[in-house]
Amino acid sequence: MVKHLCLYSAFNRYPTVTDNTCFCKCIVCHLYRIRFIGIVYPNTLYAYTVKQSKLFNSNRSDYCPALLPDGEQLYFTSNRNAATGDDLSNITGQKLSDIFFARKDEKGRWKPVEQVEGSLNSALDEGAPAFSPDGKMIAWQSMERDGYESDRNRLCILNLTTGQKQYVTESFDSGGEGFCWAPDNKTLYFVGVWHARQMVYQTNLKGEVKVLTSGDYDYGSLQMMPGGKQLLVERHSMSAPADLYLLTPVKNKVAVVKQITRENEHLLSQLALGDVKERWVKTTDGKEELCWVIYPSHFDPSKKYPALLFCEGGPQSPVSQFWSYRWNF
Repeated sequence: MVKHLCLYSAFNRYPTVTDNTCFCKCIVCHLYRIRFIGIVYPNTLYAYTVKQSKLFNSNRSDYCPALLPDGEQLYFTSNRNAATGDDLSNITGQKLSDIFFARKDEKGRWKPVEQVEGSLNSALDEGAPAFSPDGKMIAWQSMERDGYESDRNRLCILNLTTGQKQYVTESFDSGGEGFCWAPDNKTLYFVGVWHARQMVYQTNLKGEVKVLTSGDYDYGSLQMMPGGKQLLVERHSMSAPADLYLLTPVKNKVAVVKQITRENEHLLSQLALGDVKERWVKTTDGKEELCWVIYPSHFDPSKKYPALLFCEGGPQSPVSQFWSYRWNF
């Protein structure tokens, strides 16, 4: 019997008043328990039961669960009313997130949820906790400025024994997202956007950051493979939907990347997609801005074509090498 917790999102249909007195529909996340119940013939389908873990959930968002290696404590992100500070999001009208936890009693039953005390939480936006494999450290994301939902996400680590707290992505001038620990308990991998490309990066407890990938792609969904020598990653671009890759870090070199799925190759082989090229333009304030120029199929430079300008809202995210099944280019 295998048990674990995962993230599940559902639309909450009630309107929320924001600071700007406009209305919006919020996405509220809850924690669910997934229980493995067996393998379905012909040994390729796995059956599970899914049940909401009501003890951990509030009437706000509760997400990004992380169990201690011994399974006795569960940490997760929540913007419930008990979160620190009084600032509200200009988008959802809800409080900024903190990290909460629940622990088991001597009979193995979960106790009520508590807010993590000490230096881990603040009036800023904290979330996405993850424990080191030995359970001695916890890493999480933190934004420096409260009330600013688009601020840079910093990766912070707390030593649970000494209480020492440190930021390990300060040398990287962008946000760190979707991180995971390496088995050595001193290396972390994360994805970050630079020049409109989402690459895989590595950092250590000294905050020494280096990039592991290259190319006109967006990487995401990092998972450490058994054995601790490879990462399972997802990669896509404006020219190709997501596939899975194995990434092997190499000391002082760019990582070796190997594609292991080709789910849409039979469809892409029938299409003639236009080139996508990087272009830098001067802005009115004297700076340079990166743009992607997407050429039509069978482009002929001697001909004139109509131009469409795509401007994305934000500033939470750039126009990176993303692929959308809803509104792809």
